Amino acid sequence: EGDGHVLDRADLGGGGAPPAVYVVNKTSLVVTLVVSGAPLVTPIDIALNKFGLPYVLDRDAGGGSIFEVPAMTVISTGQNFVRPHGIAIDQGAPFFPANEPGGIRVTDLTADVAVLVDVNLPNNANQTVESVGQNFSFPAGITIGAWPAFPTPFYVADFGTRAVIEYDPTLLATGNQTV
Repeated sequence: EGDGHVLDRADLGGGGAPPAVYVVNKTSLVVTLVVSGAPLVTPIDIALNKFGLPYVLDRDAGGGSIFEVPAMTVISTGQNFVRPHGIAIDQGAPFFPANEPGGIRVTDLTADVAVLVDVNLPNNANQTVESVGQNFSFPAGITIGAWPAFPTPFYVADFGTRAVIEYDPTLLATGNQTV
């Protein structure tokens, strides 16, 4: 697999240290700083694309943003994000070109939504709400089911309902969840 990527949030790290992303070599356990400080504000989650490139979800930067690391390119910001919390990357979706990272899914704690970020569209016009309300009460973590199953199921850990909720992105966003 690859080396591990670690987030250090300033609000948890203490000592006035800026938020940062590190990589930990899985063999030697050597820790290397990848990026630190602005534009990161409160990095909350990280996911790797199929090429091992990390994407960081920051809940406070720009009203919620996804950054490609280490270039810190803004992939998506604002739009449907209120307080984004979880990120997962669809590694094998056939509708994304081979050189693209795939679709990025994000959960939002405040808006009670799961959002698809289409990396093929420009920032500020690349989000679609895939699932909203229903059983979501405080959706946090998200992961993607086994591909090539179609439709690919998505699983959301919800703090409010204390449950794992499956949603099907091919169904209507207001009626596609199963607890």
